Amino acid sequence: MSVTNDTRVCVPLNEKTLGDLTAATLKAADAADFVELRVDGLLPQELTGASAKLENLINSISRQVILTFRSSEEGGYRPLTKTQRRAFWHEYVKSNAALFDIEMDLVAELTNSQGNEQPDWSRVIRLLAMGTVTADAIDGALGRREQRSAPEALAGPWWSLVLSAAS
Repeated sequence: MSVTNDTRVCVPLNEKTLGDLTAATLKAADAADFVELRVDGLLPQELTGASAKLENLINSISRQVILTFRSSEEGGYRPLTKTQRRAFWHEYVKSNAALFDIEMDLVAELTNSQGNEQPDWSRVIRLLAMGTVTADAIDGALGRREQRSAPEALAGPWWSLVLSAAS
């Protein structure tokens, strides 16, 4: 009898400084299939002028990276205006993170952006609930690497990376 283990582990990291976030990724990468960088947990001054540092961190992680920058109203770690979130995603939507957790209220704006400023919609997810990520959901999200427009992506199953208890 063979047993297939299709459980994937994601370790969300919430640190106040880039230095602490970097140190935490080293530990998380040993235990995780995915590392979620909760950039919304960083102190505001940590992001100022830190584009190269954050991109270097994303590139240095030996696991797939989920990049998250969520407002407190959406479960984030600090209040963020729509303007702040829009600016963040315009800067990081082309980063080498495997997946981007972008809030629904920004989708329309990103859809109306110039083509080269739009995200690769096959890499945009929205984590819907607490629990364990099913392997099919992850594989479906990562298996679709072709560029899609936002309306096509929203209609596809890869938009909502549904988290559910592993059965």
